[in-house]
Amino acid sequence: MDIFRYSDVDYLKIDAQGSGLAVIKSAGDRIKDVKKIKIEAAITPIQPYLGAPTKAQIVAYLEQAGFALDSAEVQSRGQEENLTFVRICP
Repeated sequence: MDIFRYSDVDYLKIDAQGSGLAVIKSAGDRIKDVKKIKIEAAITPIQPYLGAPTKAQIVAYLEQAGFALDSAEVQSRGQEENLTFVRICP
């Protein structure tokens, strides 16, 4: 399913086992059409998925793309957080 065939995306939830930031980056310029994103981030010193980005890397990328971190919910017995970002820049 190509979610980006639509003009706007209200809510994009990504659970890609450590590859969530790569999924977001694959949207390219179309990321500006997304209003809200939820993505998982590991918060332990040792990443559970090889090559997975850190929470800080995810936050930095999405802030640069015009989003603000709205909430962070701890899950997986304290190993991960569900990060919710909202678009603040058009």
